[in-house]
Amino acid sequence: MGHYETVITLSKQMELAGISHNVYTLSILINYFSPLNHVDLGFSVLSKIIKLGFQPDTVTFSTLINGLRTVGKAAQAVEVLNDFVARGYQPHVHTYSAIIEGLCKIGETTVASGLLKKMEEGNCFRNSLSKGCSLLFGCTLQ
Repeated sequence: MGHYETVITLSKQMELAGISHNVYTLSILINYFSPLNHVDLGFSVLSKIIKLGFQPDTVTFSTLINGLRTVGKAAQAVEVLNDFVARGYQPHVHTYSAIIEGLCKIGETTVASGLLKKMEEGNCFRNSLSKGCSLLFGCTLQ
């Protein structure tokens, strides 16, 4: 069983003790909000990352995207992915796979198929989940 609340409390204690966060510790904090169904707080942490002058990275965005998928907001995850790509970040296979899984669960097979194609165009290697989805959708991706 996870100790998500403990991580959040320790993060607050770090700040009170004058220990500065960095993009990595804040990305970890984002990751711990998802299982608590507080993805919205993850976006607040993203704002903090930017306000502190840090550059969010692939892990930061992927964590937010996975959090949205976890709470059943696959459509919003696609929007974040598109913003992520527009900012010049290259998503990795786990990012795409998380969204594709979420889209499959809500029956958005056309959107999922489009993401599979976008993944291939970005030279992103597919994993077993995305390969299985391509078979399921009848996509002819290699």
